[in-house]
Amino acid sequence: MGFFYFGLGISIMTGIFSVIKYSTLLINKQMDSSIVYDDYIGTSEQQADRVFMRLLNDSDSSWGDAPESCYVLNSKFIQSGNSIPALGKYIITTNTPSNHKDLLNSCVLTNGLHRLILAPSKTKPDKFVLYSCMTSKKEFCSFELN
Repeated sequence: MGFFYFGLGISIMTGIFSVIKYSTLLINKQMDSSIVYDDYIGTSEQQADRVFMRLLNDSDSSWGDAPESCYVLNSKFIQSGNSIPALGKYIITTNTPSNHKDLLNSCVLTNGLHRLILAPSKTKPDKFVLYSCMTSKKEFCSFELN
């Protein structure tokens, strides 16, 4: 009779551990599928945005308004020595089609895959706000079209 109860106990413990194992696997699988991967993180475009933001931190009234401010920013980017070869050269291109108040009087820099919109700050005079996106196959950023 002792062997019977021993075998029954082993069977129950095996069943409990199997349920725990499969429920843990199921929970982990659901968590992995909810992770959204961002194509921007860790790219040379992200590095360029950091360099541009550092340069913008030193902006003042001598930078002027759009499009002069884009010329100044682009030349400072090139002169900084922080230009990232994988990005190529940035050019000043057509203005944003957006009529949003935050993008008024802005200018645009792009290298074909990365688009930067430089707009005057509404809260800090002589400072600028940088909006950025990866365009890949589009001409404009998605937030410009809304």
